[in-house]
Amino acid sequence: MVSSRSSLRVLVIDDLEEVRDQHRVILRHAGITETAEAADGRQAIELLTDPANQFDLILCDLQMPRLDGVETIRALSYMGVQGAVAVLSVEEEQVMAGAGFLAEAHGLHYIGSLAKPLTREKLDEILQRMREPPAAEPAGGVPRHPTAADVARGLDDDEFALFYQPQLHMQSGRLHGVEALIRWRHPTRGLLTANSFMPAVHDSNALLVRIADFIVDRTTAFAARWRARGRHEPVAMNLPGAAMEILEFPERLEALAAKLDLPHEALRVEVSEQEVAADAMLIVDVAARLRLKRFGVSIDQFGGSEFGLQHLSHLPVNEVKLTPAMVQGCATTPTKQAMLDATLTLAGHRKMLVVAEGVRHRADWEYLRAAGCHAGQGNYIVRALGQEMLDEWVGRW
Repeated sequence: MVSSRSSLRVLVIDDLEEVRDQHRVILRHAGITETAEAADGRQAIELLTDPANQFDLILCDLQMPRLDGVETIRALSYMGVQGAVAVLSVEEEQVMAGAGFLAEAHGLHYIGSLAKPLTREKLDEILQRMREPPAAEPAGGVPRHPTAADVARGLDDDEFALFYQPQLHMQSGRLHGVEALIRWRHPTRGLLTANSFMPAVHDSNALLVRIADFIVDRTTAFAARWRARGRHEPVAMNLPGAAMEILEFPERLEALAAKLDLPHEALRVEVSEQEVAADAMLIVDVAARLRLKRFGVSIDQFGGSEFGLQHLSHLPVNEVKLTPAMVQGCATTPTKQAMLDATLTLAGHRKMLVVAEGVRHRADWEYLRAAGCHAGQGNYIVRALGQEMLDEWVGRW
């Protein structure tokens, strides 16, 4: 659903300045003043990698230099763009239909293609399409929430991918590392994060192991490419507890690293505080042997009160990742500040790094930096990116 026109933010991607000017005038006459422009796909990507730039509507041309409209649509999907996308072009109808098919297949909120030039009537049609709710799922169709069988089919059909979120040193601003995050390019639901499909496989150990294997294989392969490009920051993989409950997991990871000629310090394994609380003995066993082999080990989502500070001193980890629930609003919430101070103090005694996860606002970033947090990640810096977008972002950073 669309709010009032005056609050809409629109991005126009077109290589011709006169066309962008025309679009701007028509949008303004329709009451839309929050607009941005890009002369091609690369400029659009630069705009969209800034988390402050969230657009409700993207109007995209097809015939553009450097990065054409089809390549741009693919890049938008890799970035997880949530705004509506419409194609405006002088290309023949079949080409525009093909671009629309790709946009939908990539999971974008595609609302149609229209022939140039943009007119007030065509803009009204686009805005009307934005107002229309998603079509209801047909009876007997795909369930509203993914099921275990749906996840298994997605794995079989190679619909899963890894996205990568940079982590920055809070004091220097230099890159601290990147975290690999699993995403599902679902054919009807679009790009899904782990929170939307992992609950469906919680009770299926076989599927959890398949997902863990996918994450490990793809992350180690990426880490090898990352180092081949001269990057030495570690790559973290966020694993379900099922992987950390396999006693042979450290040896498997060691063998993979040897095959790819990866130093063990190039990899970090993350396991959530909740997973440790559920099966502490087995996971601590595996974590300890990972540390003996000099892999990094992080306790993720720390601060959910499942395990507690009293147990942190016994965990064989070298990094603590603060849960977003503790991070968001910490600049103005005394109880969160007290929890944060206690965690930083204990981690300091144990020589553990502390990473803030899910940072969304500058005030929280500044508070965490002043408090002594080592690194942070979140949409305040940049959202998780596909590999191509990550390379471009890191190069600019």
